[in-house]
Amino acid sequence: MIELIRIEDTLGEASNFLQALYLAADGLSEVRDTNALQAVIVEVEARLKNARCALEDLRKQPLANVPIDLKALEKAVKAEIARRKALKKEEVPA
Repeated sequence: MIELIRIEDTLGEASNFLQALYLAADGLSEVRDTNALQAVIVEVEARLKNARCALEDLRKQPLANVPIDLKALEKAVKAEIARRKALKKEEVPA
């Protein structure tokens, strides 16, 4: 989960840098240079949007796609029950 948050933060930072570039492009004296830079910014924004969508898809997936071994789970539960019973027997004063 922390990795997903880190990715979101990085995407947000990239968006902020793009906004700064967009503002800087407005200050260029050549219209052709401004248009070229803005075209690149639009393309990068599209890639960032795709990355955010992919990230959202990851968030919707279960944390693990591993099937549960019910036999192993049953064995572990029985072992824990036996362990707790043994502990209770030790607590009873003789």
